[in-house]
Amino acid sequence: MERKNLKLSIIIPLYNKADSIAHTLQSVLGQNYSDFELIIVNDGSTDQSLQIVTQFSDPRIRLINQENQGVSAARNRGAQEACGEWLLFLDADDTLYPDAIQSLISLHIQYPFVAICSGNYITKFSNEKIIPTCSLSQTKLIDLPFKQRWFRKWYLRLGSFMCAKKLFLQIGGFKKNITWGEDIYFTNKLIEGQTIAYTTSIIMCYERRYSSLSKKQFPLEQCIAWHLIPKSSDLYRQLTDAELIGKDILWNILKGRIQNASHLIIKNIKYAPLISFALIWRLWLRSSNYVMKQFKSQ
Repeated sequence: MERKNLKLSIIIPLYNKADSIAHTLQSVLGQNYSDFELIIVNDGSTDQSLQIVTQFSDPRIRLINQENQGVSAARNRGAQEACGEWLLFLDADDTLYPDAIQSLISLHIQYPFVAICSGNYITKFSNEKIIPTCSLSQTKLIDLPFKQRWFRKWYLRLGSFMCAKKLFLQIGGFKKNITWGEDIYFTNKLIEGQTIAYTTSIIMCYERRYSSLSKKQFPLEQCIAWHLIPKSSDLYRQLTDAELIGKDILWNILKGRIQNASHLIIKNIKYAPLISFALIWRLWLRSSNYVMKQFKSQ
């Protein structure tokens, strides 16, 4: 039976995003589907972010202020306070397309038995270059999400999906002690063993031009690679985790952080063949895709 009054909670963690938060809020409040609450968790912002938020007057907005505890704690706080049975996490520098929520709700109506409804999204760089992310050509159920992710046909990014609050609580939410890659760690845990409903509709725009996290250096224990163990029963989950570990080892070597790289190598020494295989396969896949694109362009 069609559920026209499905309750959704949209959660935005906010920390020093004065340059973008107004645009983000406008994209949410301008949705053509209105049955949602918007929870903004101000995580101790020190710029004008809070003042900008308070200028918005809408009964759907719930503002929560807390001392700075990190983005994962802010998202978890928003989920705990949420009244909705579905959650959508949106970063304070990304934007939703006008029919984003309606598209996800329609997807849920079509596939009422799934706990994750996702859509396509675009990545926007500082030079205005726009790249669609998912290449799946039809609305469908995804039974093997890690396989689709491994071959870069589908990807789950915060803001491009909604999940059942029950599932969020079941997996324990976001891991607070990961600062770099906490979103990937969360989504990987979220989709494991799940069937995903997918729509080709563009849900959100990932604004890379505001992203500065990758320029910062975090302790190794706060990075996703330190917390991964590539031993899932799902081969493609193993490959995904192994690739992330391998890339982080290489990245630390390139940055001259040899001690970090050594710690990761020692910690994952028994997975060295799998990590090497994942990196080589990824390189081959990229090379093959490049050759195919060059061939088609001729």
